[in-house]
Amino acid sequence: MYYMKKLEDSLQIFKDLNLEVDSNGNLKKGAKTTDMVIINDFHNITNLGKKTVDKLMQKKWNPNNDNNNNNNNNNNILFYVDIKNIMNSSEKNIKLSNSKGYGLILNGKEDIQTIKKIKELNRRPLFILLKSDNIYEHVLITRRINELLQSLNINIPYIHYVDINSNNYDDILVNSTLYAGSCLMDLMGDGLIVNVTNDVLTNKKKIETKYDEKEEVEEEGNNKDIHRLLSRVALNSFLTLNILQDTRIRLFKTDYIACPSCGRTLFNIQETTKKIMKLTGHLKGVKIAVMGCIVNGIGEMADAHFGYVGSAPKKIDLYYGKELVERNIPEEEACDKLIELIKKHNKWKDP
Repeated sequence: MYYMKKLEDSLQIFKDLNLEVDSNGNLKKGAKTTDMVIINDFHNITNLGKKTVDKLMQKKWNPNNDNNNNNNNNNNILFYVDIKNIMNSSEKNIKLSNSKGYGLILNGKEDIQTIKKIKELNRRPLFILLKSDNIYEHVLITRRINELLQSLNINIPYIHYVDINSNNYDDILVNSTLYAGSCLMDLMGDGLIVNVTNDVLTNKKKIETKYDEKEEVEEEGNNKDIHRLLSRVALNSFLTLNILQDTRIRLFKTDYIACPSCGRTLFNIQETTKKIMKLTGHLKGVKIAVMGCIVNGIGEMADAHFGYVGSAPKKIDLYYGKELVERNIPEEEACDKLIELIKKHNKWKDP
């Protein structure tokens, strides 16, 4: 969610939303780019803020704002409206005539008669924003709304919208993952918006995260990734993207599957996994399994594109999907062989 003042700093916004700006000032979308922004008080937008929004709309973005805007002249703008307002107004007072469409906000506590009226709307919403009154009841209301929509044959995608009212990063991480991520794991919902409402966090060091996995810095004798301190908006984007990645809804980086190791592990799985991640971390959407032994390998890596599996002490088997393609590779050669296999199946891109 964006407020008016933040819209004036366009370069920071583009950075927070993972948009690249080329030498000509044009925006470029990538695998990590946020798809949607929600803007409050759109009718009070400043000239600087308007320039930022115009830039976003040039890339076919869809800024979302409330339905009280009286100057809606751009057909790329979407509106969000509470279901009670749209029912009370019978749609005629909602400024939708020049808009691309609208999203309908539900809090999950609406009765069945109210939900039924969605089917009677002359112009149906493009999507539903499911916004619970508080994060702790989000799973419960999601299950309720999911069942109602299915029973009434209302086939409208719905997006989880969760406000996280905390200034402690540990609580933010746990709450967003537990109460929103678990719904997506259960195949309930089609997207996610995480909105951390506080600008000041009590343990800022913990919100530092990888900015560029290709760069390293020497610190206290160990190689450590360069980190940056995320802004609130960038934190929202970071949390949302990683929950979508972990629930397999949107893959924006390499996905790794690795066993935690046990007495059957036939190589140093921790160091090997780090090495493989360093070599392949830029392959967005590729799934790589690193398994310590064949006992767990086949089952746990079933949906991986490539498998790296211990077959004997310091010997590695490589898989493409479930197919064993090379057996008993010396451990010191296995990573290079894995890269060759990825290239063979056209999944490799140079860093």
